Amino acid sequence: MMPKLAQIALFSTGLALVSIMYGDQLLSRAGWGCLIVATVWILGKSSIKTGNKMIAYPLIALAILSGLQGVDIISRVMPAILIGVYLVSTRIGKAAFVPAGMVATLGGIVLIAQNLIVGAKGGAFFTATIPGAHPNYNVAIGAILLGAILWQSKWQWLVVTLAAVAVIVSGADEGLIALLLLIIAMIIRKDWSSKRTAITVMTMGTAALVVVLFYPQLWQGLLYKFSAFSNSNYDGALNGRLEAYKFAVQDISWLGHGYNPFRANYDSIHSVPLIALQQTGIIGLGLWLWVIGYGIFKTRMKYAFTIVLGLSLFDNYLWTYIAAYTWTIAGAASTANDSDLIFRKEHVYASSKLQSRTYALPAREASIQDGYSGL
Repeated sequence: MMPKLAQIALFSTGLALVSIMYGDQLLSRAGWGCLIVATVWILGKSSIKTGNKMIAYPLIALAILSGLQGVDIISRVMPAILIGVYLVSTRIGKAAFVPAGMVATLGGIVLIAQNLIVGAKGGAFFTATIPGAHPNYNVAIGAILLGAILWQSKWQWLVVTLAAVAVIVSGADEGLIALLLLIIAMIIRKDWSSKRTAITVMTMGTAALVVVLFYPQLWQGLLYKFSAFSNSNYDGALNGRLEAYKFAVQDISWLGHGYNPFRANYDSIHSVPLIALQQTGIIGLGLWLWVIGYGIFKTRMKYAFTIVLGLSLFDNYLWTYIAAYTWTIAGAASTANDSDLIFRKEHVYASSKLQSRTYALPAREASIQDGYSGL
């Protein structure tokens, strides 16, 4: 039975709030509270379905491993919450992402305006810019990119364009890596439309030109990293986190050294693969990589998993602060049957109409149609 509208609204609102860590993270904590209440509410009144077993079983194994390796009671409970979030997402599907997409759109507008007006990197309303505090613009960019990719609508290409401009204006290296991987995936899938793509490319080019000519300070951090790397200053290129990365690979074990998603700070391991390796071992890392790889190559939410991979390489918030996004994406992807193409939306709609009449097509034509709709 499909969850009720109130249940879906509570769950999706919670997901949208978990990335807003303004002030003392009150909204983020409220978001987690909404997710937990909605998860218990939905699973308590319906039968449990795991969705695609190739995603479900590795995630269940990762949750069990993480729970057994939890360093405290909260860390041991967290995996159960995440697997519950996954199970709910298999029922709700992409409806879980509507508020997140709306928040991401507004956040993208605010972040672009903030950076251009102030002339410095900010985190929009996702993180507060206060004296002495470091605005976590990377979390903001992650939420904006994910929201744009996940909120499917007729105008999604415009939302994605806005998110791309926000990435360029922010100069966030994790966001640029994720955006580059997304562009590569789009090229491979031939996901473009002459008019829409031209508008997007020109808009992104204009944004880059404006930053280069008038706001070079927004990219100073990125340029410093390139300079440091070229001069073999690897610690500088990694924001002084080289020791943390070395720590992650010093004592590799099969089961890891303790799941601890709530102690992340500036000096901690800023890489999901490495933090997964350190906390849950070779087995945990293998399970995480399997889910991400399967999501990219075998599901209908390829772009979402591509963004997750890009954002995870040099940051940890998809394992810590907003881990619910990864598990919700996995749950929705395990039951999604519509394509996530962005610029070729008209082709998706056409194929959907044809699919409803597949029974009337000859076997060979039906096979060709099925292959086309799976792009």
